Amino acid sequence: MSLFQKIRSIRFYKQVESLPVFKRVPLHICLGLSIAIILDTGVQIFWKMAVEASEKAHNADTLMNLISTFENPLFWLVVTLFLLQLANWLKVLEHADLSYSQPITSLSYISVGVLSAVLLHEKITPLQVAGISFVLVGVWFISKSDHNTLSTIAASDSHSTSGAAQ
Repeated sequence: MSLFQKIRSIRFYKQVESLPVFKRVPLHICLGLSIAIILDTGVQIFWKMAVEASEKAHNADTLMNLISTFENPLFWLVVTLFLLQLANWLKVLEHADLSYSQPITSLSYISVGVLSAVLLHEKITPLQVAGISFVLVGVWFISKSDHNTLSTIAASDSHSTSGAAQ
């Protein structure tokens, strides 16, 4: 039994997943997409912070710049977040349509915009607010569209069940 199947067998998880809101998109896909948004946001924010830290220690020597980059803990945090993001994304795509999942994860554009304003003191212009509004509207339309996420899960569950029986 995989970790994913163990989590789905927890009683509390089953109770939450039985809520009407998760009939259209199962809880584990909502969690995977939420984690994808959080990881992407973290990657972008920490990457910007790593670049700013590198600029402060800017040196004309390319080799010294490269060495200082690898010594920066923020660089390694970004690498770690990238790897976690990859693992999570592969798991999400195992159970959900790309044409549904990718647009949903564009919500990270909003979280990056907001957090860069709060944490990095960047300005959000009216044009950016309009762009954020368009992203929200687009994600809402995508979320209302038909997708094969549920049938993909049913098919993968039947494959794992039939594979276990052999």
